[in-house]
Amino acid sequence: MRASRAAAWGVVVAACAIAALVPACERSEGPTVRPPAAVQVDLPVRYRLAATLQSGVEGLTSVAVDAGGGVYVGGADGVRVLDGSGNELRRFGAGKAVQCLAIAPNGNVYVGLATQVEQYDPEGRLVTSWGEAGTGPGQLAAVTEIALAGPDVFVADAGNRVIHRFDATGDFVLDIGRRDPEAGVPGLLCPSAHLDCIVDSEGALYVGNPGRLRVERYDGNGVLMSWWGEPGMGPDQFCGCCNPTDMALTPEGNIVTAEKGIPRVKVLDTSGKLLAYIGRDNFSLHAVGMDVAVDAAGRIYVADPGDGNVRVFERIP
Repeated sequence: MRASRAAAWGVVVAACAIAALVPACERSEGPTVRPPAAVQVDLPVRYRLAATLQSGVEGLTSVAVDAGGGVYVGGADGVRVLDGSGNELRRFGAGKAVQCLAIAPNGNVYVGLATQVEQYDPEGRLVTSWGEAGTGPGQLAAVTEIALAGPDVFVADAGNRVIHRFDATGDFVLDIGRRDPEAGVPGLLCPSAHLDCIVDSEGALYVGNPGRLRVERYDGNGVLMSWWGEPGMGPDQFCGCCNPTDMALTPEGNIVTAEKGIPRVKVLDTSGKLLAYIGRDNFSLHAVGMDVAVDAAGRIYVADPGDGNVRVFERIP
């Protein structure tokens, strides 16, 4: 699994076991799956490998793309910014174990650490940071993703099994996804250190509920609106103990998902209909926890922790 996340997750798991506060956080990657080398899928959209970029960071965990095509990669030793050809432009956050990245429209960069969020300007200068370790409302146990929507910052916390909503200054607003039977929210299950979220242009929050093998749609106030997904090894299903691990949004509003166990990437519409499939033969043998991003042209960037490369896929006309 992602090297820095695995270390942070080990601390969270130990704390959970001692305090018995988070009963479902025991680490479980599930059995190794060895499906056929290639899956033939007849779908309306196809992608091909356009480029492979060397990340140059230790323990690759994350990838993001800015409006100008800059590629940001994060890992155990900070953030590295590349151009479209993979040439290094700058580095920042040296020595910090980066769990996730998000780029604001103004070019500011949000960096998720284990129990903290940092904001940098486009040149890599630290602007502000916030975060308090703990299990209470707004406290952080294991940050795994950041999604931006206007003035709101949504932080996925696999340790607490919630999505925290903060305002632009880091003030806590509310938690989304906590178990609430009366409100029809079954709760987020995170058997391993994976939890992701994205926000579409209409403000809908999509959350990958990995332990339930599905994607859930919430409004900005945490009301569960709908969900889709089912377990299985088929191209249109989610495999193993806990998938999808990572998500991104295309310019058309479709959802990109990545899985572990069977390393694969899919594009689905907002109802869960499978549109495109990028199979396991495109990734390294140990591609577990592949972060994904999409640029303005619709190219899909996949961070492969197995070999430290970022693979870029473009749509076939």
